[in-house]
Amino acid sequence: MQKTVTSTATQATSALNSVLAQVLGDIPSYLVSYTPQGFWKAYDVGKTPTGSRAAIAIFGAGDMSSVVQDLRTEEKADKLPQVPVTLVYTGLHTPAEASDEWDMDTQFSTGMAGGVSHLYVYSASTLTDSDLALAFNKFAAQDLARAGSASFGECEYQAYLDGSMVAWDQVFAEAAAQGQTVFASSGDTGGFCPVAPNNGVPAGVPDVNYPASSPYVVSAGGTTLLTNTDGSYNDEAAWLAGGGGPSLFESQPYWQSGVAPPTGTTCVEVLACLGKTLPDVAMDADPNSGANVYVGGSPEAVGGTSLSSPLTLGVWARLESAHGNALGFAALPLYRENGTVGFHDVTFGDTGPYPATPGYDLATGMGSVDVSAMNTRIASAMTPAAAAKVPPPACTVFTDGSGDAQPTGSTGNVSSLDILAGGFSTSGSTLTATLLVKSLADGPGGTPALAGDGDVWYMLWTAGKTTRFLGAELPGTTEDTSNPGVPVDYFYGTVETSPTGGTLYNQDGSATGSLDTAHGLVHVSIPLATMGLTSGNALTAAGAKTFESIGSPAGGLLEAADSAGPGSAYTTGRHC
Repeated sequence: MQKTVTSTATQATSALNSVLAQVLGDIPSYLVSYTPQGFWKAYDVGKTPTGSRAAIAIFGAGDMSSVVQDLRTEEKADKLPQVPVTLVYTGLHTPAEASDEWDMDTQFSTGMAGGVSHLYVYSASTLTDSDLALAFNKFAAQDLARAGSASFGECEYQAYLDGSMVAWDQVFAEAAAQGQTVFASSGDTGGFCPVAPNNGVPAGVPDVNYPASSPYVVSAGGTTLLTNTDGSYNDEAAWLAGGGGPSLFESQPYWQSGVAPPTGTTCVEVLACLGKTLPDVAMDADPNSGANVYVGGSPEAVGGTSLSSPLTLGVWARLESAHGNALGFAALPLYRENGTVGFHDVTFGDTGPYPATPGYDLATGMGSVDVSAMNTRIASAMTPAAAAKVPPPACTVFTDGSGDAQPTGSTGNVSSLDILAGGFSTSGSTLTATLLVKSLADGPGGTPALAGDGDVWYMLWTAGKTTRFLGAELPGTTEDTSNPGVPVDYFYGTVETSPTGGTLYNQDGSATGSLDTAHGLVHVSIPLATMGLTSGNALTAAGAKTFESIGSPAGGLLEAADSAGPGSAYTTGRHC
């Protein structure tokens, strides 16, 4: 299905000013078009480092040689560093499609970042679904860029019907699991989707754009940026053509829980919020307050959500660089900051039919990013707290930070899989492994919490040349004596590497154990002799892994959630 490029929508300045005047009275100043430095000022880059430590990507189609030439012209004009560029063609060299699109993408992703370590341009032969699939797949397979921007989309029902939604979501999920982020334009047709290659409202059926609606993509909506006379931030309005709304085909990811309208609840503008809602975030998109893009060697003002997506990519490159490229899939840390000073909450304007309101909305998502404030918030969130310990008599041998349990595709709570600490104790001839997680008490009616359809916990160590584990699974098949009515299985086994390089957890038999839901503790016990141990043996490289079970009954597809260790050694028979 042919994609609709979403950047060059134009609206009359007088009409825009009329709308703003009704809300604001006096109109703040805003430029006809911004240079990268103008966006730095408006979005409060402050002392946030440039993106010089992060590699990023742009997705497009056709011959990109002129795009690189225009990028060099813009870098020279705006006194920016010349970024290394690699063109990755995933098909035949064809004439460039919508070169002003790729000009804006390259110039204002690297420009907003203030420079990046490398720019990869993944160029398909055409903007058809099958050709673009090759470009996205190459991005994930190479795993060279921390994030990328796709400034195009189509009605999601089209992607669903031709099967590309299923194929692309697998690629996006793989990228997210690797810590890569794809940003995508939410569209320039309001609460509709483009049934023809045009922009503006209305433009077609009431539907959202794909790939922006994918749970594994961060969708960038549009605003009209208003600045003070010195170029600093004043306010923003929802850009009247910015895309957004609920997906009819994609499920709502767990990170939207508590932020976006829950799946199945009634929305004001539509019958039901059926799945993922978009946009996630928003940045400037109005052509009247757009970007000063060099096209064919000359500057021109360009806008659309094809601007907001690369701007968000540039912001993310700065944040990744500031934190050692360790932030992972962007949706997770960004949604944790919803409602904080890291976002400008956009509260007026309307995209037709969705109005901007206080808090998350279907016009501008969580809002636009205050870069300096967001960087400070993320830095604070990443500061290690005091190391947790398991209670005596267990000896703590490994610890892990709170809030880093991130199973790809999780459907709910992950506190039960968030490892805080672990260790061992010996009582007579029995070894007990104890794992402390963030919470086991979030389930309904006082029952232990579940992430998705089930939780699996492994506590591991190496003795001699063999890696062994004690584990537990909820729900299981045997009633837990410590929690009547709750089925939990406890077991032991060994870890092996499969011929293809995977990890096999071979269960050799049953163990005993208990869940302390009030204190977030998982205890699993086994006779030392069963594990081939005696008092005085060293258990080295101790650690733990947790998994979310997807698919009922538990034991179906396992999604890795958290890991800890290797920690210090424990000697059997030791008491703490």
